[in-house]
Amino acid sequence: MKILLYQDNTLNLNLDAICSGLRAITNLEVARGRAQFRIKGRAVRFPATYEQLSAKLINEGRSAKLSLCFTKLPYDNNYFFESKEISL
Repeated sequence: MKILLYQDNTLNLNLDAICSGLRAITNLEVARGRAQFRIKGRAVRFPATYEQLSAKLINEGRSAKLSLCFTKLPYDNNYFFESKEISL
């Protein structure tokens, strides 16, 4: 299962080290996403928020089963989890 990790410019995580650590303890293919993102607005809503993401991020994310985007920005609906499709 391929997972891509992204961070916006509010964070300074060492995503390469995080990916390496996760690969060392799991059978997952974890990699740092290269595309940049910024979620506009005060809340994350499907589908409006996703339609604002860049084509580069969308296309890169298609290569993975799961893409996680990290930010320090607070949103009115913190602790959100929204997705186009969920299959566990």
